[in-house]
Amino acid sequence: MRQAGNILAMTKCFMQSRRGQAMVEYAITAAIVTTMVLIVSILLYTFREQSYRVVELVASEYP
Repeated sequence: MRQAGNILAMTKCFMQSRRGQAMVEYAITAAIVTTMVLIVSILLYTFREQSYRVVELVASEYP
């Protein structure tokens, strides 16, 4: 019976040490998603500006 008590105590200690893990995982995931959205929006803006410059060069009347 004493061994079952030790296992229960170890399980309880293990569960207490994992407290807040879901919140940490959520915060890390939110930071990664936010960073990815920021990078994609910067790339989209850059490519749009570059394509606009190319169109302006092609449409120019300079010989």
